[in-house]
Formats: sequence, C-alpha cells, structure tokens
Amino acid sequence: MSQSPDYKELYFEEQRRREKEQRRREEELRRREEAESAREEAERAQEEEQRRREEAERAQEEEQRRRKEAEQAQEKAEEKTRKTTLLELLDACHTYLYSGLTVQTDATLSTRGDPANANNKLRPERIYAWKDFATQ
Repeated sequence: MSQSPDYKELYFEEQRRREKEQRRREEELRRREEAESAREEAERAQEEEQRRREEAERAQEEEQRRRKEAEQAQEKAEEKTRKTTLLELLDACHTYLYSGLTVQTDATLSTRGDPANANNKLRPERIYAWKDFATQ
C-alpha cells in the first residue's frame, strides 16, 4: 500500500516557502527604497551644490559691478576736480558767455542817457570803495 503524503508537513513547508518569499520581497523592496532614498539624497546634494555655485557666481558678479561703479565714480570725481585747460576755458567762455549774448533790438527795453533812469532794471543802489582789495 502506498503511503499517503504527510499533509501537515507539506503545509508547513509551503508556509515556510511563502514566508521566505515574503521576506525576500520585503528585503528587495527595502533595498529599492534605500537606493531611491540614496539617489534622492545625492540629487538634493547636487542641487544644493549647484545653488551654492550660482550664489557664489552672483556674489562675484555683484562685487565686480560694485567695484566698476566705484571706479566710475572715482573717475567722475577726478574729472570734476581736475584743472581746466586753456582750450577748455576758452570753449566754455564761448559756449556759456558769448553765445548767450544778444543785441537788444527793442529800443524801449534798453537804457539811454542817465543810468538812474533805468526803471525796472537790476542795478546797484550804492557803490562802495573796496579799500583792502589788494590785500585780499
């Protein structure tokens, strides 16, 4: 007679096999999650490094811009305070003095004769002698 299989033993074997398979799947899932976590961490670190590099670059550009502005301000101040050349003086006199002079063609607006008669014109009321002019 043939012996019947030990169903209880077969059941326990199948249960151990399933538990082993379950542990294997859980271990594989854990490894995948760890790998994903490590990849995300590396990605975050890379993004952080990129952000730091960009920030350093912006700071360097800002420093260069400030330095350039300071140099331009220095040059502008030096240009304002430098001595005027003769040609620049003559050109400025021509531009701002001579070119602004016009001949008054309306006789009613000009003064004739006694300067005390210059109504509505700017003029000094009194003229004083400046005795110590030569010393000043």
